[in-house]
Amino acid sequence: MLSKNAELRRRTSNGGRQRNYKAESKEHHQEREKRNAKSSLTTSTPNLPRKSQETLGQTLKSHPLILILPLVLLGYALYRSYYFLMLQRPDLLNLRHAVGLEEPRQLLIVGTMSSGTTQVAADLSSQLGLEVAHEASDTKWYFARDGTVSWFHVWRFLEPPMDRHTWVTSLKTLCGDYSKKMGYHPALFRSTSSCRDNGSWNTCWARECMAYLEREWGCALTSHTRGCETPFATTLFQMRHPLRTMESLIVKFCVSHNGDLENSSVFLPFWQIVQAMFPSANSWLSEDGEDHNRIPTCVEATAIYTLEYYTSIFEASMKNEHAIYAMYNVESTTPCEIAELAGFMDPSRLVYEPHGDRIRAICESRKDHPAKNLMVSTKHKVNKGYVSKLSVDSFRIGGSMRSPSDERLENSMKELITARAEHS
Repeated sequence: MLSKNAELRRRTSNGGRQRNYKAESKEHHQEREKRNAKSSLTTSTPNLPRKSQETLGQTLKSHPLILILPLVLLGYALYRSYYFLMLQRPDLLNLRHAVGLEEPRQLLIVGTMSSGTTQVAADLSSQLGLEVAHEASDTKWYFARDGTVSWFHVWRFLEPPMDRHTWVTSLKTLCGDYSKKMGYHPALFRSTSSCRDNGSWNTCWARECMAYLEREWGCALTSHTRGCETPFATTLFQMRHPLRTMESLIVKFCVSHNGDLENSSVFLPFWQIVQAMFPSANSWLSEDGEDHNRIPTCVEATAIYTLEYYTSIFEASMKNEHAIYAMYNVESTTPCEIAELAGFMDPSRLVYEPHGDRIRAICESRKDHPAKNLMVSTKHKVNKGYVSKLSVDSFRIGGSMRSPSDERLENSMKELITARAEHS
């Protein structure tokens, strides 16, 4: 009897252990499935090599661009800090004082696009140590405390359109869409806190552009009541041979067909800028008014721009004798001669006095200094044989869509070449 009871207890005990083992096995199986499911969320390809199972964060952390990003940000911070200290807070380093937006500078040089303005700004800066910027006149972020060499500052000398509608249309054309080929941006002329500082074009910069142009258009003329926002002690007009200027403009703004000027088409934004700047530009295309809306040929467009630009400066100098101090031919003028015209060697005209003795020492004492030599083009040498030398006869072979030739443009260009020689 006892043995039977013992056998019963043994079987009962074994059955319990078997049930417990099955329950534990089921729990282990469920736990293993949970771990596998969690692992599948971490990587969708568990069978790939370990290197391929890195998370996105791990990949970005080890990416070379991420590793050098701090160095790039540090470099940019140092760059901005340098300009801030040198131009906005030089007093902290006991350097030359800062120059505000409305404080006078020594020199403004205006000249057409492709007249050598980039080269002149570079030579005045490198050879004479002057802070003369190309196009820019904002002294918060550009070394322009001594002056500016620019094509765009011609706005100071243009008569605003009498018709308000034409004026607004011109402003919208000029500021509606930024073209880097034109070389202007409101940030070059004055700093503003209302627009993002990355310089990319948006509606904010378009409004800033329109406000600047409306403020500055014709400001150097006697009819302008407020005067220009940024004053310059001396303004010079830089002249390059008109046909050489046209050759460079053709390379920049015309689509050439194997060098065939007659079939070349003009870069449309360039012509739109010319129309907006000079409302009379269309009148060159036809004397009877029938073809005002046609697109000019390449030679026509560049010639009209050059003629209108020169005419505006000549007229401004006659209306206001103080508007343009002097005119010079860039091909026959040295950096020292430009500095003398600008007043850097005349104590009575000098804005920043420490320049006087230093510039005189370079230009009067050092006979072998490069600033005493004629300038050699090293900047923006765009016309490297693309366009052969033009002549006034070029208007007959490629300048006109009318037959036999555009005599008005041809004769006007001849007169301009003569006037250039007389004004220099």
